[in-house]
Amino acid sequence: MADLYDTGSIKIKISSFFNLLFLAYVIIWPAVSRLIIKIDEAGRIGFFLLALVIFFNFNKLSFWRILKIKPVMIRLLWCVYAAVAWLMIGIPNEKIGGFMFLHGALVMPMVSMWVATYEMKRDAKFTVLALCAFYAVYVFLGIFLQQGAKLYNGRVSGGLWNNLPLTSLAFISVMCIANVMGWIKKKWVVLAIVMAVISTLMVATRKAFVGIGIVTVFWYVSINDVKKASSLIMAVLTTVFAVVAITYVMDNTVIGERFSIVEDQGRVYNDTGVALFNILGDRLTYYINGWALFLKHPIIGIGLDNYQKVLPSDMPIHSEYMVQLAETGIIGTSLFLAFTVMLLRRIGRLKHIEKYCKLRLALYGALFFILFIDLSAWTYTSRSYAIIMAVIIGMTEMAMGDTDNDSDDKSSTKGNPVGEDSPDDKD
Repeated sequence: MADLYDTGSIKIKISSFFNLLFLAYVIIWPAVSRLIIKIDEAGRIGFFLLALVIFFNFNKLSFWRILKIKPVMIRLLWCVYAAVAWLMIGIPNEKIGGFMFLHGALVMPMVSMWVATYEMKRDAKFTVLALCAFYAVYVFLGIFLQQGAKLYNGRVSGGLWNNLPLTSLAFISVMCIANVMGWIKKKWVVLAIVMAVISTLMVATRKAFVGIGIVTVFWYVSINDVKKASSLIMAVLTTVFAVVAITYVMDNTVIGERFSIVEDQGRVYNDTGVALFNILGDRLTYYINGWALFLKHPIIGIGLDNYQKVLPSDMPIHSEYMVQLAETGIIGTSLFLAFTVMLLRRIGRLKHIEKYCKLRLALYGALFFILFIDLSAWTYTSRSYAIIMAVIIGMTEMAMGDTDNDSDDKSSTKGNPVGEDSPDDKD
């Protein structure tokens, strides 16, 4: 089958076109459907694009081989286990129905990771730049179209709500990765960080504010040689500016007010006698109740999204770690930890590859911000974060593939070079 587009040196195959269209839908459509035109609440467009992805990739061995990459395999096992356990426990989801719940919470994030990893293996640079564009559109729409949304205690509470600042973290992560690889200029990363800060201040999301700091610090260290005097001076000046800016935010904004009451909120919920837990603020109740549920149901947990029904509670568990313990039990938590450790080990291996040392720090920033957000939010349903983890997997695959090629004097490789399909996988 012929290429759909051929523009100079850039060739977009039909399968890649629909894969990227699917990823664009996953990232951008929530903003379009909530802020511009409220249609397709049932997600029929997503079903249609998913069917196209399967159709155009079904006969490609390289597409199915993605499932043999260990982190992807472990994530798939977690999804299958979580779905089976949820069905076995048998507490129905009365709001959207069982099929729709499993599709939205497990299938779509998993397929997003699968497709993104596949495209990263095909062409890492083009895929990362495409993702940068998709996330940029989402954040742009959120900033400019959510302005008129309803205010709640000084926070912009309509439209995308917390999803805007949390997704902006994914945006700056891919931008930082693109920059350290030399694919975009530094000024675009700075602009992305500014957009993320605006998004976060609008909604006053504390965890996103800290997440921006995590990603930015890892990126800043990765692009500067701390041994040079000029870099040290710039680091000092940047630190001074950051301290002044953060102080202003804390003293003059809603998010600053929300930070100031964290420990007071923690004291209200903290009946453990451990003062350190006060830093979790109002999220501490999810840890206390989640741990109690885990002790009662340690093996398979109470099932995903069942925290509200079992307690009962007005809100889901605001902690991915407690979701794993309380709702998926020891089995699900073990798979979750195995997946996380695999990503950490993959990134750690880049330490020994000189030309990817900067990339290593940027990837750590991307992973650590997600692990931090996990402290006070559930993220297993996040398609954007699943895509970021796919980028981590894809970039480490690329780096390790380059190392294998170099060690063999580029005379032989395991499988196919990054960016190429198997001979039987051509469109």
